[in-house]
Amino acid sequence: MGWCADWVVYDKKMNQLISMHGTIHTVKPPIDTMRCHIIELPHTIIGHIYGFLDIKCVIGTCNLVSKWSNQCKAPWGKCTIKPSTPHTNQLQTIVRKAIVKKMHWLELYGLVTDAHIHMVGMLGHLQMLNLRGCDHISDHGLEHLGSLRNLKYLDLTGCALLTDTVIQSMGSIPLEHLGLARCRKITDHGLAMLGMCDGFTHLKHLDLAGCYQITDHGLEALGSMGQLEHLTMDECVLISDQGIEYLAKLACLRRLGLSYCTRVSDRGVASIGRLTRLQSLDISWSRVTNIGLVDIGHLVRLEYLGLMGCKISDRGLDAIRPLVCLDRLRVFGCTGVTLPELEIRDWARYVRSHDRVCL
Repeated sequence: MGWCADWVVYDKKMNQLISMHGTIHTVKPPIDTMRCHIIELPHTIIGHIYGFLDIKCVIGTCNLVSKWSNQCKAPWGKCTIKPSTPHTNQLQTIVRKAIVKKMHWLELYGLVTDAHIHMVGMLGHLQMLNLRGCDHISDHGLEHLGSLRNLKYLDLTGCALLTDTVIQSMGSIPLEHLGLARCRKITDHGLAMLGMCDGFTHLKHLDLAGCYQITDHGLEALGSMGQLEHLTMDECVLISDQGIEYLAKLACLRRLGLSYCTRVSDRGVASIGRLTRLQSLDISWSRVTNIGLVDIGHLVRLEYLGLMGCKISDRGLDAIRPLVCLDRLRVFGCTGVTLPELEIRDWARYVRSHDRVCL
C-alpha cells in the first residue's frame, strides 16, 4: 500500500482507493507515489473530507482553490439560481432534485419572492443559504425557513423589507453566520430577541452594517452574546461610546467594524482596548484622536487597523508601535499623518527600521 489514512487506503500497484467500508475506486496514479492528491479522489471521498470542515472553511476552500470548488459541487450540492420571472416553475424542478440529492448550499438572486422561499423550506439538508439582495422577500416568506434545522449560514444582506420579526422567525435555527447588513428596518427590539432566542447561542458572525436604527440599547443586548467572534456595525450612526462599553463584554471577539460610527470617540476606544483577542479593527471616520491610539496599542494581536478620516497625527501613531502583528494600516484621509505610504503592508519591519514612526 502506497498511502493510507484511518478511513481510506491507496493501493499503488492496483491504482485503487479502498474506503473503510470496502468500496473500491480506480484512480489515476498520483504524481507523488508517497501520497494521493485531492484532485485525484472520487467525489464521495472529497465529500467525506469536507464533512470534517466547518462552514467558514468550506467557503474559503471553494473560493481559493477552483479545482476543489469544482470537485465539491457534487458532494456538497451547491446551486445558484437567478429567477428571471416571479414564476416558480424553475425552482420547483430544482427543489425536487435537491431533495433527492440532499443539497447543502443554495444561492438565490433576482426576482425571488415569498413563494420561492416557501419551497426552499423543504430542503431539510440545507446548511448555507445566500439571499443577498433579494429585496422582494418579506418576513412572512422567511417564516418557512424555520424548519431548516441544519442551516448554519444565512445571508440576508440588502433584503430591505425585513423587520425585527425575521429575527424571531430564525430563533429556532442554530445559525453560526447571520448577515443583516442594509436591512434598515432592524431595530433595538430585534437585537433584544437575538439575546433571548436559544437558536442564536451558536452565532459567531453577525453583520449589521447600515442598520441605522440601532442604538446603544441594542448593543446592551448584544453584550450577552459572549460567543460572537465577528461583529460588523459600520454606518450605525446612532451608537455611541456608551454602547461600545457593552461590546467590551464580548471576550471572544476577533473582528470589529465600526467605520462611519460618528459618535464613537476616544472614550469608546478605551472600552475596545479590553478586547484582547481582536485581530481586525476598523474605526474609520469616527471621532478617535491620538488619545485613543494609546488604548489601541494594547491590542497586540491586531493584524488590520482602519483609521481613515480620523483626527490623528504621526506622533499619535507612535502609540501603536507595539503592534508587531499589524500588517495593514489604513490612514487615508488623516490630514495629520505624513507617512510616505498610506497603506503599510509590513508594520513590524517598518518600526524596526526607524527610530520614530513619524517622518
